[in-house]
Amino acid sequence: MTILPHRRLILVLAACVVLAAVGVALWFNLPVAEVVAIDPPDQRDQPSVDSFEPPSELGFVGSSACAECHAEIVGVYAQHPMAKSVRSVASDSEEWPEGFRSALVPGEHKVLTVQATPGAMTHEERIYDEEGELIAKCTYPMAYVVGAGERGRAYLRQQDNILFMSPVNWYPQESAWDLAPQYKKDDVRRFNRRVTADCLGCHTGRVAVTERGTNLYEPQVFHEMEIGCERCHGPGADHVAYQSGDELKSLATDPIVNPTKLTISQREAVCYQCHLSAIRVLQAGRSQLDFRPGMELSDVWCVLDEGTDIQADGRTKSVNHVQQMRDSRCFMGSNGEMGCISCHDPHSVPTVENRAEFFRSRCLNCHANEDCGEEMPKRMIVEDSCVDCHMPSLASHNMAHVAQTDHRVLKRPTDSLGDEGKDPAARGLVLFGEMRNQLSEAEQKRGLGLGSYVYLTRKGIPVPPQLTALLKDSLADYPNDGILLNALGTLSLKQNDVASALTFFERASHGLVEREVALDNLLRLSVLSQDSDATLEYAEQVLVIDSGDANAHASRALALRGLNRSVEAIAAMRKAIELNPGQLEYHDWLAGYFEALGQDENARAERTLIQRLQSARPPEDIENATGSNAGDG
Repeated sequence: MTILPHRRLILVLAACVVLAAVGVALWFNLPVAEVVAIDPPDQRDQPSVDSFEPPSELGFVGSSACAECHAEIVGVYAQHPMAKSVRSVASDSEEWPEGFRSALVPGEHKVLTVQATPGAMTHEERIYDEEGELIAKCTYPMAYVVGAGERGRAYLRQQDNILFMSPVNWYPQESAWDLAPQYKKDDVRRFNRRVTADCLGCHTGRVAVTERGTNLYEPQVFHEMEIGCERCHGPGADHVAYQSGDELKSLATDPIVNPTKLTISQREAVCYQCHLSAIRVLQAGRSQLDFRPGMELSDVWCVLDEGTDIQADGRTKSVNHVQQMRDSRCFMGSNGEMGCISCHDPHSVPTVENRAEFFRSRCLNCHANEDCGEEMPKRMIVEDSCVDCHMPSLASHNMAHVAQTDHRVLKRPTDSLGDEGKDPAARGLVLFGEMRNQLSEAEQKRGLGLGSYVYLTRKGIPVPPQLTALLKDSLADYPNDGILLNALGTLSLKQNDVASALTFFERASHGLVEREVALDNLLRLSVLSQDSDATLEYAEQVLVIDSGDANAHASRALALRGLNRSVEAIAAMRKAIELNPGQLEYHDWLAGYFEALGQDENARAERTLIQRLQSARPPEDIENATGSNAGDG
């Protein structure tokens, strides 16, 4: 059966409707879900989103203010990877290794390129026909480098008040450019994967958002680019006033946060706010940027966990140190007192020369009276390093070119492979740490429901009826929760209940959190129903937020055609093609429209271009292909 161009495009634009409701307020590494029974605690009153008071954005002074009195420790910390977490491309002037300045990363049909010059970098998507001729390219200047460079460097581009991730990363351990984690060849997200406050909340110091929950940023995105003093010690203005004058001398103690003086769970939350890789469902009404040192982790997130995630082949999930440490005999033997700073100095990283002795001294704090048991000649092969024997590197199964230290601290690395032989589905999800005692019944129910829902939908596993019921029950407690509303809208669509889906998405579109997700879904549903007026309305709302959304421009073209505004319709589709020239359906629709308008020459040009795109592939001699040079037009 032949599908007409406008129908084919309708199907393409509507195809993503169930994907958008996964939610930008949730983290990506989501394990297998099992809804478990909830024991309602008595520690908290029933939550109210409306009564939640976001923490003040005032009181921050920046790390430079700390340096006035703490110059030595600030100078030491400047060499720490966290102090190099983000920088502008313009300031990235370090000596680049061989192969860094120019690179080609071929896909099945497209080629990604990198061109770096001092103070500037562009990433590009190129499409070649079967003759090796360049058909189209999209060039993106990179604005920021994310990562200290020890394990990887990611690159971000800025479009107005939105940040997007490049699909290409630099991997220093192998001195290679390759696809970023969770990208595949010719990934449909291309250079349009949004960078959310969730990401920036951990990789940067302080972010300047236009409004909480929107993932939109001020033109100057960062108040402080690198992770600084106040990330672990809290806002410093009151501390400065306390130490420098009489304004706050009435206070009994200095208001700055010293993590070592917090309760154990509060102390660990300072590290866990970023280093705990698990299902992290934001509490209703909260933002990733709400955490302040001294809070409990549960004040901002409901965290669900499935353990150490060591595969049968010995590989592990990247950034899974916390679960592994908590699974160690060291942690369990400490009655939970052992934590990140038991072994790590948060202000400095030992040099290669003193690394073995530094961590050995940490081990001897507890094991000074225990004999190693290994013969000294074998110990000296690794410079008598405890960690080289008991905490070897494990390859990552979810991040290419990266290894991490095994934090289970096994007596012998071959003693156990953690979760080997266990059925992941049988492990299920559990509330992390003390959250069963810290969260109300409603908070637990919502967190378990949303965390399980997201995992199942991303894995393509059918959502069981009891989980749908759990989400609906949660909506009674959180009637304006955008995350819940979008999830229930998507579930309604899967049950062919379009009317309910529209109601859920419409309700979500009136809030801030996940408003974009709701609008995307409403736009796609209006396209599917061929409601030109509604499609035009929603497309223009989406484009106010993201003017570079190719699908929104294409949807707008459909609507304008339906309203007999042909000149505007063609212009809208040409804009969609400019933004995503490899999308065959855009060209097919445009060719069909030209034919309907009697513009045969324009139609033939589009049909010829479609044929070239259908045979697109990276040239065999890609280095010398037409248009492959750095300075080509």
